[in-house]
Amino acid sequence: MVGASDQLASGAASLLCGDEQIWSVPSPLLTGPEEFLEVSIDLLCGVRGMSEEANALLDQIREVCKLPGVATGVCLTPGELLIIDNRKGAHARTAFTAAFDGYDRWLHRVYVRRSLWELRSGSGQSIRVF
Repeated sequence: MVGASDQLASGAASLLCGDEQIWSVPSPLLTGPEEFLEVSIDLLCGVRGMSEEANALLDQIREVCKLPGVATGVCLTPGELLIIDNRKGAHARTAFTAAFDGYDRWLHRVYVRRSLWELRSGSGQSIRVF
């Protein structure tokens, strides 16, 4: 699956693809060995291909995501926690109308890393991690 998937970029760098601005460094959607693929995709936040072939692949991925049995709904109750490894699967949420009555759903984002090593600054300046 290398090729078109290597030409996909997601939507803040000042890069151009033809006449269009690219908002991040282009990166492949799929990486790693075939038996342990890792995925990096956000279909709702402006991911676009950098070629017609890559855009066609994105359209196919969007269609596959709509097929019965591909997506699984999860209904959490108060006190439950769902952890998703963003490298192994994509996720979304259902739309809802907020009542602003204190009982609306409340989602917290947690960012977990296996290593803080990559967060080192190349400038030699210390960065705050915690």
